[in-house]
Amino acid sequence: MLAAFAGGLLLTPGQVAVGLSVIVTLLGMIPGVARMMAGAAGCRSRLPTRAPPAGPPPFYSVLVPLYREARVAPVLAAALDALDYPRQRLEILFLLEEDDHETRAALQPLLMAHMRTVVLPAGEPRTKPGPCAMALR
Repeated sequence: MLAAFAGGLLLTPGQVAVGLSVIVTLLGMIPGVARMMAGAAGCRSRLPTRAPPAGPPPFYSVLVPLYREARVAPVLAAALDALDYPRQRLEILFLLEEDDHETRAALQPLLMAHMRTVVLPAGEPRTKPGPCAMALR
């Protein structure tokens, strides 16, 4: 610290500004360089993969709460339909509130055999955890 102060007395203000800029820039690059090194190290080392367990995969239910989201419903249904999981072991439940007729109408023609809508009573507050909690009861 004392050396930096003494150097600052011997240098012009412009030289001090350039020196500080270089130091701050180098310090700012450290996290990025560390991330790049970690990423490169992760690419080199591969963990051994385990064989999948014997027998059928577990049964999964996916709860998807929607409220007034008719525009995104087709894209969401297509993305969920593209999941790489056996359909006979997968259940996708679209949780809709009873006053959301638009989203229900948008989803109805898109439902596959492993998908269904669950119409829940309208409640307050209208947040995503509310319908999930109601559906789990």
